[in-house]
Amino acid sequence: MYVEFLTPLRGSESKRGTSDITQNIQSDLSAQKLRFLDLLLKNPWEMKTSSVPGLNGYPELLVKIPHPGMFMMQKILISGRRTAKSRQKDFAYIYQTLAYLRNDLETIAKDYEILMDNPEWRKWYKRFIRLSKEIFNTAQGDGPIGASEILVRATQK
Repeated sequence: MYVEFLTPLRGSESKRGTSDITQNIQSDLSAQKLRFLDLLLKNPWEMKTSSVPGLNGYPELLVKIPHPGMFMMQKILISGRRTAKSRQKDFAYIYQTLAYLRNDLETIAKDYEILMDNPEWRKWYKRFIRLSKEIFNTAQGDGPIGASEILVRATQK
């Protein structure tokens, strides 16, 4: 099992010329600073680990995972700051999430309404819509091409 600790990234990714993308929690433990982390904490889904293939032999846990819509929104919003390879991986994650949850897309889309109460999140949502259209508008866009390159490579291994 893999556990990753996260903390919000506010401001610049560097301080005084050095990278500032992790925060030390204690001497042997750090947390990755992540932009738009608030979205990943909004309206999480609960699931039992027994429903995850490969984890059914372990003690059952009830865990919270980011709401898929908020996960995709966060990935789109950070895409402009990511390396080309990281962007492609994020686009592949978005594609896989959409494919896996294709029967729930209407419900997921309605859940974006919870963002409208907060003026800052409403601004993020508008930016998310604009960027999504730019990235995934055509089959030749950065999103579909990047996702397919990662997924094709994964199947060739």
